[in-house]
Amino acid sequence: MADGTATVMVVDDDPLWREALLDLLALEGIRGLGAANGAEALGTLRRGARPDLVVTDLSMPVMSGWQLLAELLHDPTLASIPVAVVSGEDEPRGLPHRYLRKTCDPEELLATVRTLTRVRSVA
Repeated sequence: MADGTATVMVVDDDPLWREALLDLLALEGIRGLGAANGAEALGTLRRGARPDLVVTDLSMPVMSGWQLLAELLHDPTLASIPVAVVSGEDEPRGLPHRYLRKTCDPEELLATVRTLTRVRSVA
């Protein structure tokens, strides 16, 4: 967020949901990166992308959100990136991050993004 614009990575295997979130973020002046699963997200991050926030689903093929969370927490170069889980699953116990149901209100999601990225105002 060096230029004052946050970047959020959205990780979800549902392309319609992922694109809807990216569109919502773009309307608020927030840059978005998309990934179809945890492995794709992790590859992008390990190649140097540094979003201000990762928003991930939990149930995905190839690499689940759970596996992505574990990889992020165990990689010292990535562990400081905040994560918000947006999932259709019931809220899991012991999740160390922010959790929202996929049925959440868009304003609730944007409030979470603003809080976790420290974005104070929108475009």
